Amino acid sequence: MNNHRTELVVLILLFVAVLVIGGLMARTTQDSVEVTVVKTERVSTGSGESLSHKYLVFTTDETFENTDSVWYGKFNSSDLHGKLAPGRWRFQVYGYRIPVVSAYRNIVSATRID
Repeated sequence: MNNHRTELVVLILLFVAVLVIGGLMARTTQDSVEVTVVKTERVSTGSGESLSHKYLVFTTDETFENTDSVWYGKFNSSDLHGKLAPGRWRFQVYGYRIPVVSAYRNIVSATRID
């Protein structure tokens, strides 16, 4: 019984740590960038019940991800994807670009500037 309680406490602490670290990363890596969008793409991975999608935005400077974000209350990635077109844009982004794991900075909002 004591062993199960210890396991539960460890799981709860790990869950809280993931939430805190995720929230800190989302809030401490915020940036505003002006970019030229070249194209957008929907990338699908998995199959059947485990099929998932994400939107990639290719610019002349870097590739960004456009996914929903609990940390920013952003749940309109599909709408934003449909709005993005080639041209100059100002993005509010967060996160890190880590090529070895295909991680991209996430777009929180976008404003056309040309």
